[in-house]
Amino acid sequence: MGAIKRLIALLPVLASFLWPASGIAAPCQFVLGFATLAVSVPQVGECVEDQHYSANGDAQQATTRGLMAWRRADNWTAFTNGYMTWINGPNGVVSRLNSDRFPWEGVSASQGQSQSSAPDRAPSPWTTATAPPGTAALGVQWIEISHTEGGKIIAAVARPPGDGPFPVVIILHGSHGFAVQYVQLAKDIARGGFIAVAGCWFGGRLGFPQSAPIACPDAPGIPEVSDPELFRDVTDLVSAARTLPGVRADRLGLLGHSLGGSAALIFASGAPSVQAVVTDSAGYPLAKVAQLGAPLLILHGAADSKGPATDVRSVRAYEAAARALGKPVDAVYYPGADHNDMFLVRSQYSDELQRMTAFFGQRLLAPA
Repeated sequence: MGAIKRLIALLPVLASFLWPASGIAAPCQFVLGFATLAVSVPQVGECVEDQHYSANGDAQQATTRGLMAWRRADNWTAFTNGYMTWINGPNGVVSRLNSDRFPWEGVSASQGQSQSSAPDRAPSPWTTATAPPGTAALGVQWIEISHTEGGKIIAAVARPPGDGPFPVVIILHGSHGFAVQYVQLAKDIARGGFIAVAGCWFGGRLGFPQSAPIACPDAPGIPEVSDPELFRDVTDLVSAARTLPGVRADRLGLLGHSLGGSAALIFASGAPSVQAVVTDSAGYPLAKVAQLGAPLLILHGAADSKGPATDVRSVRAYEAAARALGKPVDAVYYPGADHNDMFLVRSQYSDELQRMTAFFGQRLLAPA
């Protein structure tokens, strides 16, 4: 009994160590809908304040990477980092550019918020750049794009004749890295009436055999297919391209080779702003096929030996699943062709270029 009394007497002392004294702020935390969103969206970061309410009853909470927002009128919960918005919508968490809207959305997340806390459209993040060594003769514009997490993405911009506005096609290189071949592809695509942007969306690779690599030492590192960084890297490139002079920002196509094709599919499965996707020798994320919201053209070598992800059987499985869901998919398989043969076999390159240009023309050049 005496021991219990001594323990009770010590409780106030123990409490002084376990709970903060008066005047010391307790750490912030996410609660309710903000807590749910923070678990689902890694881009949220950590809280820097507690949730608080504005005069109209809406809630906000600043984080290390942006702003949480809840709207009382329709129970709308979202997070924005200034250029992307993640929303807990009717079918779960989805994301879009701040300049886009889903059909079921009402008022934008930034209405009623200060421009400093949640701008509806981020400033143009690109500047004119010097041509990388060995590329001056390619005759394209070079730009430099600030990456969200630091570093720079260099990109080649090829333009058709005329003042525009023109649709924009983003070209994403594969895991072997950025190379002259992608810049030439951008120039060839531009002849079809598009502004084509080929960017070094990650660096540190030396190209595939017979390629001419372009060094981009300040680019972000190569992401994993499942890494949220992949979505962010592509978003930085897309956001910059849509602000280029002469670009029709509401007409966007993605063209990706290998890992770039997988990235194009993942981005198009989370951003309603994409009107057309072309993939060459890509891996296909079957788990995301239901989310694909843009017409897709698959170009693939029937003898692709890169690995299980690009094995033609996996590609056909994705195609079949997409068709079963009513997705608009076209597919061409090249007999005997391997992973990089688009760049190595002239006849295949010519055929793919013609199909790409026609596909983008039907989806991006038609009147609104």
